[in-house]
Amino acid sequence: MSAAAARYIAVLAAVLLATAGLAAAFGYVSVDSWYYMLLAQSLRDGHPLQLHGQYMAVYPLGYPALLALTAPLARPEVMMITAKLVNIALLG
Repeated sequence: MSAAAARYIAVLAAVLLATAGLAAAFGYVSVDSWYYMLLAQSLRDGHPLQLHGQYMAVYPLGYPALLALTAPLARPEVMMITAKLVNIALLG
């Protein structure tokens, strides 16, 4: 990997982490994003796909399952950062 590519990736990662930090600090997360993170937390806790104890079939299982498998912790700020990194991996 060239030095320019490494620098680009480092800057991109810093921007994404800063954005996720601001989102965590100020609460700017879309409703869908919260639901996906809550569903991922439910899966990490060993429960079926549910929100607030109720089965949820409105959102597909794939993305919350991927977040649950890749997030090192089930805390919301960690899930937000993990979601950003998963999105980059899927789109990049």
